[in-house]
Amino acid sequence: MSGSKTPTVLAVTALLVSVLFATPIGEAAGRLVLPENSVGALQIKKSAVTGLKVKNGTLLAADFKPRQLPAGPLGPKGDKGDPGGQGLKGDPGSQGDKGDPGAQGLPGAKGDKGDNGVPGQPGPPAGANAVIRRANHLIPGNSDGYWRAYCLAGERATGGGGFFTDIVVGDAIITSRPADADLNTPDAVAPVAWLVYVHNASASARMLYVAAVCVPS
Repeated sequence: MSGSKTPTVLAVTALLVSVLFATPIGEAAGRLVLPENSVGALQIKKSAVTGLKVKNGTLLAADFKPRQLPAGPLGPKGDKGDPGGQGLKGDPGSQGDKGDPGAQGLPGAKGDKGDNGVPGQPGPPAGANAVIRRANHLIPGNSDGYWRAYCLAGERATGGGGFFTDIVVGDAIITSRPADADLNTPDAVAPVAWLVYVHNASASARMLYVAAVCVPS
């Protein structure tokens, strides 16, 4: 008999606890049935705790996963921080492209007069390097005619003249003058040739020789 009475007593006790649990007396009876700190994660059924059973204001931000809580409003701009210390010197960069030429600068101030140079060696006497450049041309008998002699490149004519190899009464030198490359004699131009204009008094043609005295320019 004692073994058959035990389930009946437990059933009655459970019924009284369920009926009285919502009352102060029931809560006290619950504490007698479930002692404090006796219920843990193992005793709570999965998904048994819902938002209705969580007291408002008891959860902290750490209780939520990242990005579960919405971002709060943007706070006011903070004060300007103090300047940081100077950083380490960086490595030199690669050479850049060549820039465009700059504008021409203003002329500089005139420099001081330099010292006198060392005197040069005396040059050769005037006419020491003079040479004769000669040319010839056939002049018909009893006729006027001309011819010229040119200096070489880099030379200037300083004198000249013309002649036949023999003398005939009536021969004449009409013109004997320095000339430029076009056989003209303009002012302020360096002469490079000598021009001679003559009269051949012989009845036969004769060779006229023209010579120019040339010196290096």
